[in-house]
Amino acid sequence: MWIDPDLADGALEKLPKTRFFGDLGLLLVRDGWEDANVGAMFKCGPYGGYKLNEYRNARDFHYVNVAHDDPDVNSFLLYARGALLAETNRYSKKKLTSSHNTILINGKGQRGEGQGWTQPLGRGDKDMTKLGVITALKDAGDVVVVEGEGGGAYPDLTRYRRMFVWVKGAYILILDDIRAGKQAELTWLIQGPELTPLDRAKDHYVLHKDKALCEFCVVCRPQLTAAVAASTADHRGKPLGWRQLRLKGSGKRFRVVSAYDAWARGGINVNVAGGDQARTLKVTTKGVADTWTWQPAGEAGAASRLVCKRGGRALAEIGQKDPPPKP
Repeated sequence: MWIDPDLADGALEKLPKTRFFGDLGLLLVRDGWEDANVGAMFKCGPYGGYKLNEYRNARDFHYVNVAHDDPDVNSFLLYARGALLAETNRYSKKKLTSSHNTILINGKGQRGEGQGWTQPLGRGDKDMTKLGVITALKDAGDVVVVEGEGGGAYPDLTRYRRMFVWVKGAYILILDDIRAGKQAELTWLIQGPELTPLDRAKDHYVLHKDKALCEFCVVCRPQLTAAVAASTADHRGKPLGWRQLRLKGSGKRFRVVSAYDAWARGGINVNVAGGDQARTLKVTTKGVADTWTWQPAGEAGAASRLVCKRGGRALAEIGQKDPPPKP
C-alpha cells in the first residue's frame, strides 16, 4: 500500500514477491519493487470472500454486505514499466462483468452483476462460494501457476477453467477451457488504456499507456471474430475511455490461449496443436522457446495438468498434487 522512505537500501528485495490471499482467491506476483518491474494479479473467488460466506451459510444465508464487490471471477491485471496495461474498472456506478478481463456468455455476465451496489445472491444461487474456486496453485520461484474454476458464476456454463502462468523474465500465459451444456456465444475480453491490433491475420495486439507497451497474441478454438471497441469500465459513472478487445463466437466448448510479452523481449508467439484430451503449446519470445503440455481436468473439482520443458529439461509442472492452501 505504501513504502516507508526510511527503509534501508535492499529491504524491499527481502519481501516476498508472490502472495496468495486464499480468502479472496487472489494472487499477486511481481519481479521487483521498482517502476520498471513487472507485476500481475489474478482473482477467482466469491463476493465477500470465503470466511464471510461461511458465516452467512451457517446462518441460513442471511444478509451480508458485499456492496463494493465486482463480478470479476477469473479476471486478471497486468503492470509493466510504470503503467497498468491490462486494466479493470474503478469505483463503478454499475458493476458489470464487461468492465473486467474475463468473459461473457450469451451476451451476459456473472451472477449478481448490473447493480450500483452488489447484493448477496438469492434463490437457487444462495451459496456464493460456488461462484469461483481456486483449484491449483504452485509457486516454483521463477514460474508461478494458479488455476481458477469460474463456471458457477455463469448460468449457461458447466466449466470456465482459467490457468494463469507467470514465467519470470519471459512471458505470461493464460489458458482457458470453457464449456457449455448447449450451444452458447462466448465473448472473451481484455481491456486497457489503449489497445491496438498489430496483425489481425496472426491475432497479435498491443496494450499500451504512454510509452509502456505489452504485445500479446491470442489463439482460439474454434476461431473467434475480433473487434476492438470502447470498454464499459467507469469511475463514479464517468467512462474511463479504455479500449477493449472482444473475441466472439459460438459453440459448446472453447479453448483460448493468450500469451503476453510483459518483459518486452519481442516476437511473442504461440502455436497450438493436439486434440481435446491434451494440447501442446509452443511459446516463443526472443531468446526463449518453451513447450507446454496442457491436459484439462477431467473432473469438475480436479486440477488440470500442465508441464513445461525448455531446451529438453523440465521447467515446471502443476497438477492434482498442487492444491491451494485452504482459505
